[in-house]
Amino acid sequence: MEFGLVDEEIMNVFEPYTEIEKIICNYIFNEDLDGREVLVDMKYEFGERAAFNALLPNQWITDEIINLVICKMTKEKRFSKIHVWYLPTRFSQRMMYEDGNPTLSWFKKSFRDNDKYMSKLVNCKQIFIPMNDNDSHWYLCVVELRPNKCIYILDSLPSTTKQDIRTKDVKTVVTGFDKLLSYLEKDKYTDSITKFALKSPASNPRQNNGYDCGMYVIKHICTNIFNSHLPFLEGESERFRYKLASNLVLSKDNEQRSNIIGRAKKIPLKDYFLSLK
Repeated sequence: MEFGLVDEEIMNVFEPYTEIEKIICNYIFNEDLDGREVLVDMKYEFGERAAFNALLPNQWITDEIINLVICKMTKEKRFSKIHVWYLPTRFSQRMMYEDGNPTLSWFKKSFRDNDKYMSKLVNCKQIFIPMNDNDSHWYLCVVELRPNKCIYILDSLPSTTKQDIRTKDVKTVVTGFDKLLSYLEKDKYTDSITKFALKSPASNPRQNNGYDCGMYVIKHICTNIFNSHLPFLEGESERFRYKLASNLVLSKDNEQRSNIIGRAKKIPLKDYFLSLK
């Protein structure tokens, strides 16, 4: 069971497509329409039609899609009892670029000011940080502040030749993040995350293709499952992609929602999307 991406009801990839989901998918993936049209605007993140092509079957997921999910989850969790931070992809990328010695004022302005992605640490239980290896592979770092005080590395395509590099990158991000938290929280930050144990759960599922890594990251984020079994994705990847696309557009946090629905209803429904069950 999925949560976090639908306003009125829980998104379940096994539920039949609703008529509005079919209409929205038909509009999103219409090759005759302007690829520059903004389909989702969530204030801090936006997505043009061209970016949504990454959610077509067998396509590699781009950072634009992951960041839309991050923004959506951040807005929803802000009003829930589960206190989680979801950080956009540029957080780890900038942290690695600065080799764990962050420009603190820039990070504060980009992620903390106005509670964009980070609120008070005292309320935070987990922190989800998407990681990218050489623009070719997505994996996820999860900092669990309580109860276990550990750091999970969730990699759906582990590699013996890449493991040391990816672990080193996680350590670099954690080192820089530790400095940022100390700067932001001052004496309220007492448990240095650099002392947390690194874990790679044996139960973490493995992809059997070269393009679904980003979908595994998104599924971890959406389900908040990282230290127990994650439902197998391969057989439902295409369905999850279309459900995700339509529900990002239909989100109540999407400032373009009403405009897109109105336009989408005027477009004839193609047989492929009409036939979705």
